[in-house]
Amino acid sequence: PDFLILSYGSMQMPNSVATTGAVDELPSPLVNPTPAYPRDALIARQVGEVILRVKVGVDGRATAISVHRSSGVASLDASAEETVRARWRFAPAKRSGRAVEHEVYVPV
Repeated sequence: PDFLILSYGSMQMPNSVATTGAVDELPSPLVNPTPAYPRDALIARQVGEVILRVKVGVDGRATAISVHRSSGVASLDASAEETVRARWRFAPAKRSGRAVEHEVYVPV
């Protein structure tokens, strides 16, 4: 089995988190490669979905990530978090036409 990433093309953008204030446009994904499937999880045939809380900076990079809801498998959570931190890019949120930091929940 592959590590599942929900397609942004077939779902609504993850919910905005109110702690960073109102924005005109939410962050939207530009690049979201699939995380590597951890060997231990593959051997044990473990699967799951983690929901990450991601602060997207004005440059579109994840500036802070925390696990909002675990998959129940630590290695899956860690792989998802590392991939989002290192490789995912977003179009930043906008307020009055200017890029601003904003937090979103991202299912991986």
